[in-house]
Amino acid sequence: MTYHKELLSKEVQDDVRAIIQENSLDAMDTVLFDVLARVAQTLPLSEDVVKAVAWFVGVPEVLLWKKIASSNIFAQYLDDCVTIQVCGDALCCMRGGQELLQRALRAAEKSSVSARACTVQCLGACARAPVMRIKGQDYGSMDEDGIGKILKGQERNA
Repeated sequence: MTYHKELLSKEVQDDVRAIIQENSLDAMDTVLFDVLARVAQTLPLSEDVVKAVAWFVGVPEVLLWKKIASSNIFAQYLDDCVTIQVCGDALCCMRGGQELLQRALRAAEKSSVSARACTVQCLGACARAPVMRIKGQDYGSMDEDGIGKILKGQERNA
């Protein structure tokens, strides 16, 4: 994956190194937030850019997507990709959250809309568990076709 490194300018790479060195590993949440904020100043947070940052920082890509999905601050820097947030809290997991995530991933893959799916912390809609959020709207468990229809609707709204 060395080609991803080329997406980040030397200046951005130096800034990211400085952010990492200034913080302890105990503050990884803060480090990832600061790194993403710095990168977003110069590049849209596309899949390739997030892959580059994950590779450069040495963390799984999913950690960065979780940070992006859990913060409204990054919404303005995202590319046109739709993010499907699947609740990863215990109740949702017990009621089929992991299966919902797999259906969301398959629906995103099949969709003509650029989409990604990830788990996030509790979405606060436990009565509908397992639950997912797409563009601020909460949905209960549904099959792959239902998720696909929602994504198709996002295509028309774009």
